[in-house]
Amino acid sequence: FTAPQDGEYLVRVTDIRGFQGKDFKYSLTVRPRRPDFKVTVGGIGGGTVPMGSGREFIVNVERLDDYDGPVRLDITDVPQGFKVTTPITIEAGQNRAFGAVYAATNASLPKPPVAKVTASAMIRGQKVSHPAGDLKGFKPIARPKLLAKVIPAQGDLPPDVTFENPLELTIAPGETISARVRIDRRDFKARVGCGKHDAGRNLPHGVYVDNIGLNGLLIVEEQNEREFFITADKWVPETSRLFHIKLDPEKGITTPPIMLHVRKPTTVAAK
Repeated sequence: FTAPQDGEYLVRVTDIRGFQGKDFKYSLTVRPRRPDFKVTVGGIGGGTVPMGSGREFIVNVERLDDYDGPVRLDITDVPQGFKVTTPITIEAGQNRAFGAVYAATNASLPKPPVAKVTASAMIRGQKVSHPAGDLKGFKPIARPKLLAKVIPAQGDLPPDVTFENPLELTIAPGETISARVRIDRRDFKARVGCGKHDAGRNLPHGVYVDNIGLNGLLIVEEQNEREFFITADKWVPETSRLFHIKLDPEKGITTPPIMLHVRKPTTVAAK
């Protein structure tokens, strides 16, 4: 409601069912709009992290008073022996994002097994920050029966690829590119599901794993890799974002993070 002019107005509250009585009490608050947000962080999947591999976690945002912009999450005080994808951005208009936690092959149980999460956003030209609680579940368990990674469409991983220097892929709006997911089977012979329409976990809004068929992104028995395709819609703005592939076995393990850059194609002026 926008008042047409300054003056006194009467607000009347009634029960939409038409009920009334002396015990029907209501409380009405009239105040200026205060855009804000609340973030909740889910625990690490399964509450454990297999050594040498990763687990996924989800962050959700509740948007208050029509705040619709991006929200950034920074994760600090990560226990020794673990690495976390940070920062994580919940994009404008979106309500959740995904991150992943990775355990070293010699990780031990930390005390305490949590990391701190802080959420921030620019609202009306001011930075607003809120503590978002703890990320819980930093409990290492034995190495899984299979490991996975994403590799380029051609060749293998460059030798300098690490967690801090992940594999980088670049896509233009309206383009489709390909890569491969490769698994290392360690006494695991069954087929491996890697998701369906949501196979690319934490891809930018408007970017998705494409051409997956009825069975999704699937590595069948006696095979160790599968090509997959990533498509960016034409309207996707330039951005850079870490994503991962989540595998079904072992209660859900993840590949190491991959950095995807969305970049508009450069044009060269004709002579």
